Amino acid sequence: MSRDAIAGGGGEREPPRIVVVGGGIAGLTAAFRLSQRLPDADIVLLEREARLGGKIVTERRDGFVIEGGPEAMLVAKPQAQALCRDLELEDRLLEPNSAARGSSVLRGGRLIPLPDGLSGVVPTKLRPIAASPLIPPLGKLRMGFDFVLPRRREEADEALSAFVERRLGRDAYRWLVEPLVGGIYAGDGARLSLAATFPQLRQMERDSGGLIRGALAARKAAPAPPPGPRPSPFRAPRDGLGELIESLAARLQAAGVRVETNATAEAIVATPNGGFVVSRASGETLRADAVVCAAPAPVAAGLLSELDPALAKGLGAIPYASVANVSLAYPLTALPRPLVGSGYLAPRAERRPIN
Repeated sequence: MSRDAIAGGGGEREPPRIVVVGGGIAGLTAAFRLSQRLPDADIVLLEREARLGGKIVTERRDGFVIEGGPEAMLVAKPQAQALCRDLELEDRLLEPNSAARGSSVLRGGRLIPLPDGLSGVVPTKLRPIAASPLIPPLGKLRMGFDFVLPRRREEADEALSAFVERRLGRDAYRWLVEPLVGGIYAGDGARLSLAATFPQLRQMERDSGGLIRGALAARKAAPAPPPGPRPSPFRAPRDGLGELIESLAARLQAAGVRVETNATAEAIVATPNGGFVVSRASGETLRADAVVCAAPAPVAAGLLSELDPALAKGLGAIPYASVANVSLAYPLTALPRPLVGSGYLAPRAERRPIN
């Protein structure tokens, strides 16, 4: 519902009530933005777990900051930067240690460094790709076809793997793109939507006729980088992403937003007057002029089954991957030499238990 519709037009009205379902980063940010733009609104946030944060889980133990979920933000996304600025966290953002730059791909039981010059998943430097043993010679030759292959005319979405294999070939997808995608999404590229994951790749094909040509053009058009090491595209607060959650919770409390944990919403239904009723597991109901559903897709499907069956069916069909993070700490004396790089990625073709 639009701001004008919620605020109403003229006359004395009660402050609008807005219910936000879900206390992860999406729900907390939505409630925060609403409290800024509609300071008179009566905002209630419901979170079914005992804590806020959703997938963001930060533990601080024995001097370590340990992330159980995401560990950094991509600063290229303006929304993340704007949120940190409004929460006054910009001065607390750190780049990864420069010694931890770069990663490797496991192939044939040995670690091969990812070639330099990747922009997302697209090579912008040809020499490192040509010199890398990661992709076999015929695979490198097939990547070069990207310069001459025609652009796809159909506007329909396609699977990420189908798009990359069409433009760059199977070897490029298997050994270069798939490990990166698996590390980001923990999913199968054959089941991931190009439009939902890397829409800029399709746009590059439309605008430049190919991925490599488009990446080279973007690199040429970009301003010259300042001297010194290239800045990392990632940032994280000094004490972990949990700082975002703690800061958002504090701002919501100061704004008078009612935040309830251990509060499970069971259904969202429309009322004849254009409002909504949110039913809770406790048996209570909340009337609202607007509802923000920021729950995971399978949960949202159940909440919206009566309100919008078609939407609920689509949400319920979205597959989720099960992910486990294991954090280990070792004394420096246990290491035979300093460690360089951020780790390695294991392609599906390696059939390893971790990625």
